[in-house]
Amino acid sequence: MLLSMPKDTQALYYANGEVCSPRDLAALCRDRLGWEKGQHDAAAQSLGWILYHTFRNTHEWARHSLDGVPLRDDTRGVQLTQFDSLVTLHVFDSGPGLVRRILDRENLEDISWNEEIDACLSCFEHGTTSSTRMPHKGTGLSDVVKQLQKWESAMQIHTGRVRIHQNPSTPKDRGTVLVKTEPVVGTSLTFHIRIP
Repeated sequence: MLLSMPKDTQALYYANGEVCSPRDLAALCRDRLGWEKGQHDAAAQSLGWILYHTFRNTHEWARHSLDGVPLRDDTRGVQLTQFDSLVTLHVFDSGPGLVRRILDRENLEDISWNEEIDACLSCFEHGTTSSTRMPHKGTGLSDVVKQLQKWESAMQIHTGRVRIHQNPSTPKDRGTVLVKTEPVVGTSLTFHIRIP
């Protein structure tokens, strides 16, 4: 584990409490992976971009219940590891979860599993947001998908009752594996990026 929370929480934030920029997060990833400046620059930039959008998502949406009450046991975390040419970035939280947040409903038992999958995957489409008052929102997770396509990389999503493994570079009918699970709290996003 090269980057972890809560120990490294401060490294992901500026002094004013804002999440660091993609550029600064790229530098942090480069540092934690032991890459020299100029080594894997494009990959570091992509990692910074992915980390920025996914961690900022937990910062904005996973610290409060659906009705806006701060969560008492707010857990959010990041892990960054490398094994040979494979970098894994794992971002997780204990918030309401992607599907509960996007559908604005606490109970998912009255929707079908397919509806839950569709709602989960819609979070990664451009313009999808649970924020009705901020029309500029809804681009971050779709930008993450673009970065994954660029690197022909894969992601895993675990939230609610679904676990999805998807390679955004392949057609959806061949690049997606769906698994029905027991309901979980929060969201877990894992990105596997192969560095040339």
